[in-house]
Amino acid sequence: MIKAIIFDLGGVVLNNGVYEAYRKFKNVRFKEIFEKKYLIPMEKGEIGETSLWQRLTYDLGEKLSTTLLKKYIFNNFYPIDNNIFLIKRLRRKYKVGLLTNNLVEWYTRLDSQFRLEEKFDTIIVSAEVGMRKPDEGIYCLAAQRLKVTEKECIFIDDKKENIKGAEEVGMKGIFYKQGDNLTLKLEKMGVKI
Repeated sequence: MIKAIIFDLGGVVLNNGVYEAYRKFKNVRFKEIFEKKYLIPMEKGEIGETSLWQRLTYDLGEKLSTTLLKKYIFNNFYPIDNNIFLIKRLRRKYKVGLLTNNLVEWYTRLDSQFRLEEKFDTIIVSAEVGMRKPDEGIYCLAAQRLKVTEKECIFIDDKKENIKGAEEVGMKGIFYKQGDNLTLKLEKMGVKI
């Protein structure tokens, strides 16, 4: 029996503003260097935001305007309204969690902008706990904080490798692409909305 639904943040609850920033930022190497060298350490909390900007500046061989980069990133997030409404409805009958691979500083900005804390029963930020999706431990931690077993959870993400990680610990997974009818997908899995 399903007792909890766990959502990814970027691409499911909010659009992925980082991908929008890649498109707007003119330095083509930015995405390549960011993803190859810094994404995983950043998401695990091994480097913070200030260090990230300093290292990127050095690697790109140019002065990055952190103000401009932050603007590119944070001005490009917006809520996926259907899913926000769905979360409110789900909380009437289920425990609802948020599991995000994110820097603490970035999550804090998004929380203040979109009031995420009030929408979920528990929130796990990868950099805060030193694990990231698809590491098995982060899914187990989410279930533990929601006081349910992994088999009682559905995990929703826009990345197939993260769904696979959740399924490996016994959760049911839903792969979501923007525009999908998430309500219908959940109902097909027996969730009462």
